[in-house]
Amino acid sequence: MTATSSHADSYRVSHSSTGYGTQYSRVYQDGYYYKQWITIEKPLLTRILESYKRQGATRVMDFACGTGRILSVLERHFTNPTGVDVSESMLCFAKSTCIKSKILQQDITKEPIDCKFDLITAFRFFLNAEESLKIEALEAIRRNLTSDGILIANIHQNSSSPLGMAHKVRNLITRSQRSNDLSYKEFEVVLNSCGFKVIELHHYSFLPRPGWFASNILGSIILPFEQLCTFLRLPRFLCQSYIVVAKRSCV
Repeated sequence: MTATSSHADSYRVSHSSTGYGTQYSRVYQDGYYYKQWITIEKPLLTRILESYKRQGATRVMDFACGTGRILSVLERHFTNPTGVDVSESMLCFAKSTCIKSKILQQDITKEPIDCKFDLITAFRFFLNAEESLKIEALEAIRRNLTSDGILIANIHQNSSSPLGMAHKVRNLITRSQRSNDLSYKEFEVVLNSCGFKVIELHHYSFLPRPGWFASNILGSIILPFEQLCTFLRLPRFLCQSYIVVAKRSCV
């Protein structure tokens, strides 16, 4: 399945601009996203990676690796992981921290690499990528996976979360798309169409992030709030984010 669009380059361009690496790195220096990463997301990712390492995964890649946040985790569990991204600005940060990795500045949707991996991660990419770019990326990832390879991808704004539902109402009232949200069911359809079958789904982060103005306050309570909601057994689809583990299908 192949798709092209005159708008397919806009997300690529936005992350390739000069200075974007510095801007993006600030997202994980403090506040909500920093605490979410340290206390919830990173431990969850670590458990998933360890599971597939025990099952025999050795060759791994981080797609759209950016500043190297996920790639640095791969380094702790695997030998010589690979990171690919189109942004020189973002990769400057990755190269300074991910010294055990092979890092490529390359758009593998347009310039394929001749290498197969057991496991590929893709974080904070699919939510904001255009539909055509989602498909191009998934096709590229599938080409670079072994026959039974695994994709681990996250969506950081779930449309069935309270904030996602609020965004829908706001978009309806303003008649504009001011934020991107993606439900698991919507993402699963795209994954299936590109030759992937979801085998694991992990929702996380019950506490919504309504804006930067309260980021530090929210960050300070994110873990106890998560523990409380888990104790109360609230439905997981209400979580702000989720990770899917999808297997490359044979068709």
